[in-house]
Amino acid sequence: MQAISDGEMRRRVVVSSTIGNALEWFDFTVYGLFATVVAAQYFPGADPSTALLKAFATFGIAFAARPLGGLVFGLYADRHGRKRALVVMIAMMAIGTGLIGFVPNHAAIGRPDPAVVARLIQGLSAGGEFGSLASAMLRSNWRRRAPARGFWLKARSRWCRS
Repeated sequence: MQAISDGEMRRRVVVSSTIGNALEWFDFTVYGLFATVVAAQYFPGADPSTALLKAFATFGIAFAARPLGGLVFGLYADRHGRKRALVVMIAMMAIGTGLIGFVPNHAAIGRPDPAVVARLIQGLSAGGEFGSLASAMLRSNWRRRAPARGFWLKARSRWCRS
């Protein structure tokens, strides 16, 4: 097995964290764009405006859970390592996304609880992911270009959200 150079390892950290963050924000964007479909499937009722507000409240649950995710997974990463924490958070994001895709709608089960739980899971994992990725990127090249890595982290975060 061939040893990986420091430059190659830094490149892998930057590329993998950028791809992971872009996919995370892609999921958030898709949910927001399809809020009317989510409202019709999970929150049916006489008033479509109320259903849409409930869908956006479910969307907001993920953002409200982010600080808690950052706290919980920050402590987890400190105790068990950043790599293990990132693997857990990526798995949680995949589980949350899979739940939204595979959970039955309101007509089948009569309640929107699984969709709300899925968004909560996604919010927790997204909140923990940013801090761990920031730490991994800054540590990957601490001595020479840490300020440039920090700038890239914020720049790609803004780019992924716009």
